[in-house]
Amino acid sequence: MALDGVWDFGSIIKNTFGPDLIKVYAAGDRAKFDSLAAARFLDPQSPSFLRWGLEQGLWAFNTRSPFDLVTRSANFSLEGVVHKIKTPVFVGEAEQDPFYAGEARRLASRLGKWAHLHEFKAKDAIGTHSAIGALKQQNQVVLDWFQRTISERGKYRGKRGPEPGPEPGQSSTRSRRHSSPRFDGGTG
Repeated sequence: MALDGVWDFGSIIKNTFGPDLIKVYAAGDRAKFDSLAAARFLDPQSPSFLRWGLEQGLWAFNTRSPFDLVTRSANFSLEGVVHKIKTPVFVGEAEQDPFYAGEARRLASRLGKWAHLHEFKAKDAIGTHSAIGALKQQNQVVLDWFQRTISERGKYRGKRGPEPGPEPGQSSTRSRRHSSPRFDGGTG
């Protein structure tokens, strides 16, 4: 499952820094790039999403250097491995995602028949990046797809697997699906 679907994270990072800083990066001037990036993105007057984005990126890539962040993030692309994916993949795209616009569609087109592209819509209050504020709806859509996909087991291998047996202590006439306790939302 790719939520939100991203084809090439490294290019997103580069685009975030902008062409002027990427010219400094391309020239290999680490000290200047780090200084300019910190001034632009870590200044208290900078928009919080930019500050958070850089701070989160530095933390996630275990570095203090924006130059290293750009370098390391370049490895996060599915370009060289997408051909190895031979299973259904749910690819989610948020209609109003300001960060990864178009990435999910790029991923889905490269996955071809294996992709199930789903656009989460703003009209359903689920069209923003990472489904902020709407995780229950997102999870419902994704897990419904997953249930349908695994219910068709064998479809992609050309044969059906064995039917599941009874759980320990259960009669053989009751299926696993119906014997599982239901989540009650933590209220009881």
